[in-house]
Amino acid sequence: MLDESSPLFTGILRKAPTVPKFYIRHLPVTTEVAHKVGVEFAGYPKFLAEITFEREGGRHILTLSAREGVLHSAFRSRIKPITVREGHMLRCEFIVRERHWVDGRDSASVHLELGDHAFAQEVREWKLGKMLAYQYATQHQAILTPVVESFAV
Repeated sequence: MLDESSPLFTGILRKAPTVPKFYIRHLPVTTEVAHKVGVEFAGYPKFLAEITFEREGGRHILTLSAREGVLHSAFRSRIKPITVREGHMLRCEFIVRERHWVDGRDSASVHLELGDHAFAQEVREWKLGKMLAYQYATQHQAILTPVVESFAV
């Protein structure tokens, strides 16, 4: 099944969702505790990885660069991440408060460069369109709820 484009006037003629939903395909984490809790608790596709913010001697996954801005504090927000485990689509709720963050809505302010890693190739196959917005947070607090909905797929 191929994805279809969103309706042209989403958010104008049709109300945009107040709580964004997103699908998590890969989720690297740096500790065994984060890995175990995420996989067993909510079915996240987590894997252990060393995460750095510079190129290493290994294969390059991606580089995301954005124009700097003034960091500020934000109100609490809710996001509904979706994962798939054992033939069921699972939805949790992720409550986040970015303590120091900046966002941008100018596509010229952000650039995504994909590398030669298999994950980068997978992202290329998604045929992402124009970047509409970005967020960067240097500090945040988050609460992940247990699974609140489950649907057979």
